[in-house]
Amino acid sequence: MQKNELSTLPEAIGNLKSLDELYLEENELAELPEAIGNLASLKALKLHTNKLKNLPKSIGNLKSLVGLELSGNQLKNLPASIGNLKSLQMLGLQGNELSTLPKSIGNLELLRGLDLRDNQFKNLPESIGNFKLLIVLNLHGNQLIALPEAIGSLTLLKELDLHEQELSSLPESIGNLTLLEKFDLRGNRLEGLPESIGNLTLLKKIDLHEQELSSLPESIGNLKNLQRLDLRNNKLTELPESIGTLTSLEHLSLKYNKLKILPESLGSLKSLTWLNLDRNELTKLPESIGNLMSLEMLSVESNQLSVIPDSIGSLKSLEKLFLKFNQLSTLPDSIGSLKSLERVLLNSNQLKTLPDSFATLKSLQGLYLRNNQLTTLPEWLGELTALQYLDLFGNELTSLPNSIGHLKKLQRLDLKYNKLKALPESIGNLKSLQSLDIEHNELATLPESLFNLKLESIGDVSNHLYLRNNQLTTLPDSIAKYTWITHLLVDKNKLIELPESISKLTSLEELDLRENELTTLPEPLKKWIKDLRNQGCKVRIDENIEEILLTKEELDQLKEPTEVSAFTLGEVRKILEDAGIKPALQETVKFIRDMGFDKKTITKISKEAKKMITADRRKVGTKLDIKDAMKKLGIPRRIIRKRLPKS
Repeated sequence: MQKNELSTLPEAIGNLKSLDELYLEENELAELPEAIGNLASLKALKLHTNKLKNLPKSIGNLKSLVGLELSGNQLKNLPASIGNLKSLQMLGLQGNELSTLPKSIGNLELLRGLDLRDNQFKNLPESIGNFKLLIVLNLHGNQLIALPEAIGSLTLLKELDLHEQELSSLPESIGNLTLLEKFDLRGNRLEGLPESIGNLTLLKKIDLHEQELSSLPESIGNLKNLQRLDLRNNKLTELPESIGTLTSLEHLSLKYNKLKILPESLGSLKSLTWLNLDRNELTKLPESIGNLMSLEMLSVESNQLSVIPDSIGSLKSLEKLFLKFNQLSTLPDSIGSLKSLERVLLNSNQLKTLPDSFATLKSLQGLYLRNNQLTTLPEWLGELTALQYLDLFGNELTSLPNSIGHLKKLQRLDLKYNKLKALPESIGNLKSLQSLDIEHNELATLPESLFNLKLESIGDVSNHLYLRNNQLTTLPDSIAKYTWITHLLVDKNKLIELPESISKLTSLEELDLRENELTTLPEPLKKWIKDLRNQGCKVRIDENIEEILLTKEELDQLKEPTEVSAFTLGEVRKILEDAGIKPALQETVKFIRDMGFDKKTITKISKEAKKMITADRRKVGTKLDIKDAMKKLGIPRRIIRKRLPKS
């Protein structure tokens, strides 16, 4: 009877004496009839996701009940009679409003699984220690400030979830849970761990991130079966030497701590595949790090490293090496021995050169070098034939090696904010290239070969061509091949002309040609720009080019603004008077007249101003209203600024 929008159950349901399973989940039940207690044969009762606020006392008569699911209701308390369910093995109470449990709950001695997630418990009764057969206890998302010593009596417990509580300490008795395999303590306020934690020798995973831990007990080294240890976001300043005895450890996260040094014993973690040391205060790594022969990922971002030990070259399994935001000025030659390396992040260091041994990294797919001090790239760059991502943003490069054209698998190349004066013709060989960013360089020309590529973008957004902040004097005719472009930004260059072929770019939604040296446009390009505007393209051009686009009639009107017809001004006066605009009428009409627009445009502006003023329930028209109306009609801001007298 699940998912039937039931809001009540008849008392007659109690006549189903032989019923052994009753599924009523996802209904609208706000209460249960007392007769529910007559279902003496019932073994499974599912009532999750209803609107129950309390349970009848008769629920305690269900002596055969093995599984009771009450999650997702509005229960604030449980009847004491629940302690009579002596056969109960699974009890689900997740997502209610419980803050206490009756003492009688301790009578449920056959209980194996208890789910108390997402309630409002601050304490647990000592009687919880009676659950001698309990295997799984989930208390995630409550407000516990302490655990009873009796929790140590749950000696068969294998999984304990205490995620997101208010715990500042654990009882010593926690060490009695010697069968525990998973222990989640995330998001508490633990200031320390008891020595007895070392007794949990079957523990495979312990999550201690987001605590207040400043140290770890030596006994943590007894956790020989531990595979995953998460200590992120603590206040650790050092690690105990015993950490090196965790020989089963595969995943160790120490991100966001205050570690200044690592013990040499760290190198004994032979099973370690993943080590995160980001956001600490490390100035060096121990030589023993080279002994981590299983390591696949090493991240030491945002520390104070100035050197990397030569021993790093021994990490034959390493696939990812993340060292960004340090103080590295050189890298050891031994890095070339990392034959499995696929990604290297070296952003925001002080590198001026790369070791030649890099040329042997044949598996390298991503090389990230942004915000360093590189002035040149070696010819061997072209030997990294597996490379797909190359980030050179924010260096001091003046040229690229011709060998860059050998990177046949390269998909993204970021050259933004360098000092490049030219791109090699060989760049046209990068047949897999999808995205190229060359803004903010000193490029005077672009190679024709560039436009033979089937790029998705030149810039960091799909269908965008960003060439801004260079020294381009012209664009190649072959730009017309990029018909997919929707945004063309060539502002802040030195363009003196545009190729007529550019008019084939008819899908543009944005065109920016500002701050160039254009003084004229051929007629086809004037028409192109006007057509783009008519189809809604956002066009930004310098004022002198705006004037070039005007017809002779429009120019004459600008020069002789007083010659606007009396009919036009009379129409403006009528429109504004209809809107009730009288106090500022004389000034406003003169203001519009001086704009120099044709009759049709003036009428449009006036009507738009009327609409805006009327909507605002005002009776005065001002220059500001006219400005707003012009903006709404899409008249370029530079035209508005030029033609409006200063108020």
